[in-house]
Amino acid sequence: MLAEWNVEIGGDAPVLEIPWESADGRIQYFDLKRQPELLLRLPEAGASNELREFLQRLNSPESPWETAKCDLWSSQEIEEEEQIFGSPWKFGSYLDLIFADRKKMRDFSAHERWVQSLARCLRSSPDITAAAELNVRRCFDRREETDVAGFYVTFVLRGYGRDESEARKHWGEALNFALQAIIDSHSSIK
Repeated sequence: MLAEWNVEIGGDAPVLEIPWESADGRIQYFDLKRQPELLLRLPEAGASNELREFLQRLNSPESPWETAKCDLWSSQEIEEEEQIFGSPWKFGSYLDLIFADRKKMRDFSAHERWVQSLARCLRSSPDITAAAELNVRRCFDRREETDVAGFYVTFVLRGYGRDESEARKHWGEALNFALQAIIDSHSSIK
């Protein structure tokens, strides 16, 4: 599996505000850490057993993480840098991860160390036809009386294949490997 990490905190880089809601109000933030039953309201979790398990584990009480956004897609639009996989299809997801501990949420170096460590681990995966991107970005947590300015990680994962089914299979294998790597990486963020 290919894995890269980046820091995107300047200029017009994305910024996450929690809680959030789309302009039309159709999609919104669900606090799955404190209200796990809301997972059933996420269409993405209903569309993928792998993603549902990923969200359950990362939002569990013992996890140092919680999730803020996610999405799934498939496409035949292969970018130049993706052509190394020699596949016409990709199946992808992204998840925005934040530290459940507000003090750690403010710690840029903890985020940077963690994405570096996770990228190394993902690169050591068995031969999975997939690519991961980990991006450290700014966030504002406005869920409590005192706002917290901090950081979050956007985790983008894509599986590739000769058809949509194979691309989704490779994505699922990569997501399962990534889940275990994230759980195992807990010690690198203490």
